[in-house]
Amino acid sequence: MKRILLITALFCISAGLANAQIKIGIKEGLNVASIDYTTPLLDTETSALASFHLGAFFHYSLVEHFGLQAELMYSGQGAKIDFKDYGVLTKNKLNYLSLPLLAKYHASSGFTAEAGFSLDFLLSAKQSYEEIDAISGSGLQLTEQDLKDGLTGVDTKFLFGVGYEMASGLSFNARFAAGLSNISKSVDENDPNYIGEEESFNSVFQLGVGFPLYGN
Repeated sequence: MKRILLITALFCISAGLANAQIKIGIKEGLNVASIDYTTPLLDTETSALASFHLGAFFHYSLVEHFGLQAELMYSGQGAKIDFKDYGVLTKNKLNYLSLPLLAKYHASSGFTAEAGFSLDFLLSAKQSYEEIDAISGSGLQLTEQDLKDGLTGVDTKFLFGVGYEMASGLSFNARFAAGLSNISKSVDENDPNYIGEEESFNSVFQLGVGFPLYGN
């Protein structure tokens, strides 16, 4: 009896997979990233930093026009932060392994809409300094330093976007990722370099292109 139930279950699963529309492919594109950085003791201003994303996607659909999409991506993020009190401009480059999971709607016209969440794991974090001369306005590039110890290893984001998919499977996508986690670690108030409790939230606007290697 148990064998019959097991064979029946495997048959149902196999039939479901056979009827499902599965796509596996690659995608890449532009990242325009920023960090919402604040600390109560310093006057700072942030600006965007351009980078890129690259990876693979897996789309699984059992219902017409609707499915789930999981991705495995390298994502370059960060920002430029101007510490006005010191006349120092920093460029913060953060590299993540990003794991988005999205619900995706696909209209018959090719229009797509998506929303979901992402779990991002920090791979590396580098900060370079540029000290601004207040008189001439010119800058002096200083040594790059590692930021990883001052940041949390995991970031979470809410994602939403729109796109268009051609009959060939080639797709174009615009997506915004809003950080939900403070990525700055707490700092000891007795530390001589203490500049107040910091808060840093990533955000990324992405323009991407994707193409399926399996399924359509």
